[in-house]
Amino acid sequence: MKSFIFTGVVTFLWTLSRASVSTVQQTEQQPDDINSCLILPENNTDVIHRCIIKTERAPLDKPSVEVSCVFSERCTLPCQFHFSPDVVIHWIHGTTGDPFAHSYYNGRDQLGVQDDSYKGRTFLFKDQISRGNASLLLTGLQIQDQGRYQCYTATTYGYMGSFVGLEIEAPVSEVSISQEGNRITCSSEGIYPEPELTWSTSPPSNMELQDRPRVQQTEEQLYSISSSLMVSDRDPDLSYSCTVRTQRNQRNQRRATLNKPSKQQTGSNDRNSDAPFHKCHI
Repeated sequence: MKSFIFTGVVTFLWTLSRASVSTVQQTEQQPDDINSCLILPENNTDVIHRCIIKTERAPLDKPSVEVSCVFSERCTLPCQFHFSPDVVIHWIHGTTGDPFAHSYYNGRDQLGVQDDSYKGRTFLFKDQISRGNASLLLTGLQIQDQGRYQCYTATTYGYMGSFVGLEIEAPVSEVSISQEGNRITCSSEGIYPEPELTWSTSPPSNMELQDRPRVQQTEEQLYSISSSLMVSDRDPDLSYSCTVRTQRNQRNQRRATLNKPSKQQTGSNDRNSDAPFHKCHI
């Protein structure tokens, strides 16, 4: 079964200049129905008349729904339609022509046409399809899953197309801070989108705390970040804190604090060492 989808305003054009009347109606599902009548003279039977349908494409830059989900977890992309038997459902990641994330027709999933990157990770709510629910459950979320999705449904009522924007986030879960000699190092990993790191002291001081963080990205497109400071012996009572947050969501942040750095710190992992080492989830 092949389906054709027209998005936008539909217009009839006749190739000959004849008096005609065109009417356009929009259904509950939002696609446009159009018909046109052309009045033909009785004495002109050798002329072939051609009807052309044009569409003014609707802007597709902004999805109608935005969804934000967490890396490696599961997420539901919503889609509703007017149900009828023999429904066809296509979920496409990206623009028209891209591989299918999930397809359903002839009463069952069509996994043979599914893109390999979605194998075993997509599910429809089968018991709710008859209620007009074509939502897609996407599991094991990966960074490359984010972007715009198109949900196309075809029924006896016509065709529907909706768009869902998916954002993936890997929150800052842990920040580590440690000291070796006069150097304090702060680090965090497994973050998305790209994080930023800032230093502070308690009580506040005038010392220079600027250090360019080192940011790296893994094959999974997750970020790690680290930064180091040289501790001054002139301020032995200062506590040092570093905060890691993502640029997209400033509320997603964690802080770690090193209290009164020791001048004797060697970086040993000995359990009896007095060297402070902290991991915080504030």
